[in-house]
Amino acid sequence: MGSKAETQNGTVRGCIESALSELESLRDEMQDWYDGMPEAFQNADKGERVQAAADGLETLIGNVEEAVQALDNADSAIPDDNDATPPSDIDVSYTQDTRKAQPRSTRLGNAMAMLDAAAGGLESWLSIAPMPEAAEVVEGLTEEEEAVAEADAEKIAEMYDSVREAVDALQGCDAGDVEFPGMYG
Repeated sequence: MGSKAETQNGTVRGCIESALSELESLRDEMQDWYDGMPEAFQNADKGERVQAAADGLETLIGNVEEAVQALDNADSAIPDDNDATPPSDIDVSYTQDTRKAQPRSTRLGNAMAMLDAAAGGLESWLSIAPMPEAAEVVEGLTEEEEAVAEADAEKIAEMYDSVREAVDALQGCDAGDVEFPGMYG
């Protein structure tokens, strides 16, 4: 049975959360498989491969959790009076295999497609969103208004830094370290 690829749409946060959930599910499956093996099998090649897959997934999960934290920081750095779209609400599209029964490798591929889409959406946001400088304070403001404008510019700079951290964490996700062993070999 071949793949049934369909274009899906979502937000950056939705993609990251869905991918994280799938990665956690795959990690739990691998860990449960390993834990259910007799000790002799755990210490054999099969057990080591199952544990290596669980460990690789745990590393991916750590990177995604770093991205979630950075995205939370970016969203919270938006100045109160700014009506800009939070980076986490950016719309993205990705291609996903939508077959009902999916092997683990396909599920991992779907999660990675969502993470790639999220990273791409954030990269696009960084490239088109104007980055104000604290020095761009408008002439004729009172000292209080100037202080607010400078604080807002600093918050936006923090937001940019947080989005960059999220992109870096997502781009650090490499599924190449995860190899699922077969049931019988």
